[in-house]
Amino acid sequence: MKKSVLLAFFFGLMALGAGPLAAAAETAAKGVSPATEAKPATSPTTVPTPKPLYVDYQPPDWAKDWEHVTFEKAKKYHTKRNILFCDARAKSEYDDGHIPGAIPLPAGEADKYYAMYEKKIKRADKLVTYCHGVGCRLSEKAAKFLVEKGHKNVAVFFGGWPQWMEHKMPVEKGDPYAPKVKPTRVPTPAPSPAPTADAVAKPAADKK
Repeated sequence: MKKSVLLAFFFGLMALGAGPLAAAAETAAKGVSPATEAKPATSPTTVPTPKPLYVDYQPPDWAKDWEHVTFEKAKKYHTKRNILFCDARAKSEYDDGHIPGAIPLPAGEADKYYAMYEKKIKRADKLVTYCHGVGCRLSEKAAKFLVEKGHKNVAVFFGGWPQWMEHKMPVEKGDPYAPKVKPTRVPTPAPSPAPTADAVAKPAADKK
Protein backbone atom coordinates (compact mmCIF):
# COMPACT_ATOMS: atom_id res chain seq x y z
CA MET A 1 0.00 0.00 0.00
CA LYS A 2 2.70 2.43 1.01
CA LYS A 3 4.77 1.45 -2.01
CA SER A 4 1.92 2.20 -4.43
CA VAL A 5 1.32 5.63 -2.85
CA LEU A 6 4.98 6.54 -3.22
CA LEU A 7 5.00 5.44 -6.85
CA ALA A 8 1.90 7.50 -7.61
CA PHE A 9 3.48 10.56 -5.97
CA PHE A 10 6.69 10.09 -7.97
CA PHE A 11 4.91 9.79 -11.31
CA GLY A 12 2.82 12.87 -10.46
CA LEU A 13 5.96 14.96 -9.97
CA MET A 14 7.30 13.70 -13.28
CA ALA A 15 4.13 14.78 -15.03
CA LEU A 16 4.26 18.26 -13.52
CA GLY A 17 7.88 18.78 -14.55
CA ALA A 18 7.48 17.54 -18.10
CA GLY A 19 6.52 20.97 -19.51
CA PRO A 20 9.51 22.99 -18.21
CA LEU A 21 11.92 20.13 -18.89
CA ALA A 22 10.72 19.84 -22.46
CA ALA A 23 11.06 23.60 -23.00
CA ALA A 24 14.59 23.57 -21.58
CA ALA A 25 15.51 20.65 -23.82
CA GLU A 26 14.18 22.49 -26.89
CA THR A 27 16.17 25.66 -26.03
CA ALA A 28 19.33 23.62 -25.49
CA ALA A 29 18.84 21.96 -28.85
CA LYS A 30 18.89 25.42 -30.49
CA GLY A 31 22.25 26.14 -28.87
CA VAL A 32 20.89 28.96 -26.67
CA SER A 33 20.90 28.78 -22.91
CA PRO A 34 17.67 29.80 -21.13
CA ALA A 35 19.49 32.67 -19.41
CA THR A 36 20.66 34.19 -22.73
CA GLU A 37 17.55 33.49 -24.79
CA ALA A 38 16.63 36.62 -26.77
CA LYS A 39 13.92 38.80 -25.25
CA PRO A 40 11.26 40.50 -27.37
CA ALA A 41 12.65 43.70 -28.96
CA THR A 42 11.35 46.97 -27.55
CA SER A 43 10.88 50.03 -29.75
CA PRO A 44 13.46 52.79 -29.04
CA THR A 45 12.28 56.01 -27.42
CA THR A 46 11.76 58.70 -30.04
CA VAL A 47 13.75 61.85 -29.25
CA PRO A 48 12.18 64.98 -30.76
CA THR A 49 14.47 66.82 -33.17
CA PRO A 50 15.25 70.28 -31.76
CA LYS A 51 14.36 73.24 -33.94
CA PRO A 52 17.22 75.33 -35.31
CA LEU A 53 18.22 78.15 -32.98
CA TYR A 54 17.09 80.92 -35.32
CA VAL A 55 13.68 79.48 -36.25
CA ASP A 56 10.47 80.78 -34.67
CA TYR A 57 12.20 83.48 -32.66
CA GLN A 58 9.75 85.08 -30.26
CA PRO A 59 10.68 88.54 -28.95
CA PRO A 60 9.56 89.61 -25.49
CA ASP A 61 6.17 91.31 -25.28
CA TRP A 62 7.69 94.76 -24.80
CA ALA A 63 9.72 94.37 -28.03
CA LYS A 64 6.94 93.45 -30.47
CA ASP A 65 6.41 96.98 -31.78
CA TRP A 66 9.36 96.87 -34.18
CA GLU A 67 10.51 94.55 -36.96
CA HIS A 68 12.62 91.44 -36.29
CA VAL A 69 14.68 90.24 -39.23
CA THR A 70 16.36 86.96 -40.15
CA PHE A 71 19.91 86.62 -41.38
CA GLU A 72 18.77 86.60 -45.01
CA LYS A 73 16.92 89.86 -44.61
CA ALA A 74 19.75 91.43 -42.59
CA LYS A 75 22.12 90.43 -45.40
CA LYS A 76 19.87 92.20 -47.94
CA TYR A 77 19.60 95.25 -45.72
CA HIS A 78 23.38 95.40 -45.51
CA THR A 79 23.60 95.88 -49.26
CA LYS A 80 21.38 98.97 -49.09
CA ARG A 81 23.23 102.25 -48.99
CA ASN A 82 21.15 104.13 -46.42
CA ILE A 83 20.48 101.40 -43.86
CA LEU A 84 22.55 101.76 -40.69
CA PHE A 85 23.47 98.84 -38.44
CA CYS A 86 23.87 99.62 -34.73
CA ASP A 87 26.04 97.35 -32.56
CA ALA A 88 24.55 97.11 -29.06
CA ARG A 89 27.47 95.14 -27.61
CA ALA A 90 30.23 96.68 -25.50
CA LYS A 91 32.47 99.17 -27.29
CA SER A 92 35.50 96.92 -26.80
CA GLU A 93 33.67 94.07 -28.57
CA TYR A 94 32.71 96.45 -31.38
CA ASP A 95 36.36 97.48 -31.79
CA ASP A 96 37.43 93.81 -31.98
CA GLY A 97 35.07 93.20 -34.89
CA HIS A 98 31.64 94.27 -36.13
CA ILE A 99 29.36 94.27 -39.17
CA PRO A 100 30.99 96.62 -41.70
CA GLY A 101 29.50 100.11 -41.58
CA ALA A 102 27.87 99.61 -38.18
CA ILE A 103 28.12 102.26 -35.47
CA PRO A 104 28.66 101.46 -31.79
CA LEU A 105 25.55 101.87 -29.67
CA PRO A 106 26.30 100.03 -26.40
CA ALA A 107 23.12 99.56 -24.39
CA GLY A 108 24.75 100.90 -21.23
CA GLU A 109 26.12 104.03 -22.96
CA ALA A 110 23.44 104.65 -25.56
CA ASP A 111 23.04 108.37 -24.80
CA LYS A 112 26.76 109.03 -25.18
CA TYR A 113 27.11 107.28 -28.54
CA TYR A 114 23.77 108.52 -29.84
CA ALA A 115 25.04 112.09 -29.38
CA MET A 116 28.27 111.19 -31.22
CA TYR A 117 26.46 109.68 -34.23
CA GLU A 118 23.15 111.57 -34.11
CA LYS A 119 23.47 113.10 -37.58
CA LYS A 120 24.26 109.74 -39.16
CA ILE A 121 21.41 108.06 -37.28
CA LYS A 122 18.89 110.67 -38.37
CA ARG A 123 19.94 110.41 -42.03
CA ALA A 124 19.39 106.63 -42.14
CA ASP A 125 16.29 105.18 -43.81
CA LYS A 126 16.34 102.24 -41.38
CA LEU A 127 18.21 101.39 -38.19
CA VAL A 128 19.06 97.72 -37.57
CA THR A 129 20.33 96.80 -34.11
CA TYR A 130 22.16 93.57 -33.25
CA CYS A 131 24.06 92.03 -30.33
CA HIS A 132 25.12 88.54 -29.16
CA GLY A 133 22.20 86.81 -30.85
CA VAL A 134 19.24 84.79 -29.57
CA GLY A 135 18.96 84.99 -25.80
CA CYS A 136 20.68 88.39 -25.60
CA ARG A 137 18.36 91.36 -25.13
CA LEU A 138 20.87 94.16 -25.79
CA SER A 139 19.68 94.66 -29.37
CA GLU A 140 16.07 94.85 -28.15
CA LYS A 141 17.07 97.45 -25.55
CA ALA A 142 18.94 99.47 -28.18
CA ALA A 143 15.88 99.33 -30.46
CA LYS A 144 13.66 100.48 -27.58
CA PHE A 145 16.07 103.35 -26.93
CA LEU A 146 15.90 104.45 -30.58
CA VAL A 147 12.11 104.22 -30.66
CA GLU A 148 11.93 106.37 -27.53
CA LYS A 149 14.14 108.89 -29.33
CA GLY A 150 11.41 109.18 -31.95
CA HIS A 151 12.70 106.77 -34.62
CA LYS A 152 10.04 104.54 -36.17
CA ASN A 153 12.28 102.89 -38.78
CA VAL A 154 13.83 100.39 -36.34
CA ALA A 155 14.51 96.66 -36.74
CA VAL A 156 16.35 93.98 -34.76
CA PHE A 157 18.60 91.39 -36.40
CA PHE A 158 17.98 88.71 -33.77
CA GLY A 159 20.66 86.28 -35.05
CA GLY A 160 23.18 89.01 -34.33
CA TRP A 161 26.94 88.78 -34.39
CA PRO A 162 27.13 84.97 -33.86
CA GLN A 163 25.00 84.22 -36.94
CA TRP A 164 26.87 86.82 -38.98
CA MET A 165 30.12 85.02 -38.14
CA GLU A 166 28.63 81.56 -38.77
CA HIS A 167 28.00 82.59 -42.37
CA LYS A 168 31.58 83.94 -42.68
CA MET A 169 30.39 87.41 -43.61
CA PRO A 170 32.74 90.43 -43.90
CA VAL A 171 34.07 91.91 -40.67
CA GLU A 172 35.35 95.38 -39.87
CA LYS A 173 37.58 96.33 -36.93
CA GLY A 174 38.08 99.58 -35.08
CA ASP A 175 35.78 102.59 -35.36
CA PRO A 176 35.76 104.01 -38.91
CA TYR A 177 33.63 106.97 -37.81
CA ALA A 178 35.76 108.07 -34.88
CA PRO A 179 37.30 111.52 -35.41
CA LYS A 180 40.89 111.31 -36.50
CA VAL A 181 43.20 112.86 -33.93
CA LYS A 182 46.13 114.65 -35.50
CA PRO A 183 49.42 114.06 -33.72
CA THR A 184 50.75 117.09 -31.84
CA ARG A 185 53.92 118.42 -33.42
CA VAL A 186 56.54 119.59 -30.96
CA PRO A 187 58.84 122.20 -32.54
CA THR A 188 62.48 121.24 -32.59
CA PRO A 189 64.56 123.84 -30.75
CA ALA A 190 67.07 125.72 -32.92
CA PRO A 191 70.69 124.76 -32.28
CA SER A 192 72.79 127.28 -30.37
CA PRO A 193 75.24 129.19 -32.58
CA ALA A 194 78.88 128.13 -32.34
CA PRO A 195 81.03 130.68 -30.42
CA THR A 196 83.19 132.95 -32.59
CA ALA A 197 86.96 133.35 -32.20
CA ASP A 198 86.50 136.85 -30.72
CA ALA A 199 84.00 135.56 -28.15
CA VAL A 200 86.49 132.90 -27.04
CA ALA A 201 89.43 135.33 -26.96
CA LYS A 202 87.61 138.00 -24.91
CA PRO A 203 87.12 135.95 -21.69
CA ALA A 204 90.77 134.94 -21.93
CA ALA A 205 91.84 138.58 -22.18
CA ASP A 206 89.63 139.52 -19.20
CA LYS A 207 91.44 137.01 -17.02
CA LYS A 208 94.76 138.76 -17.74
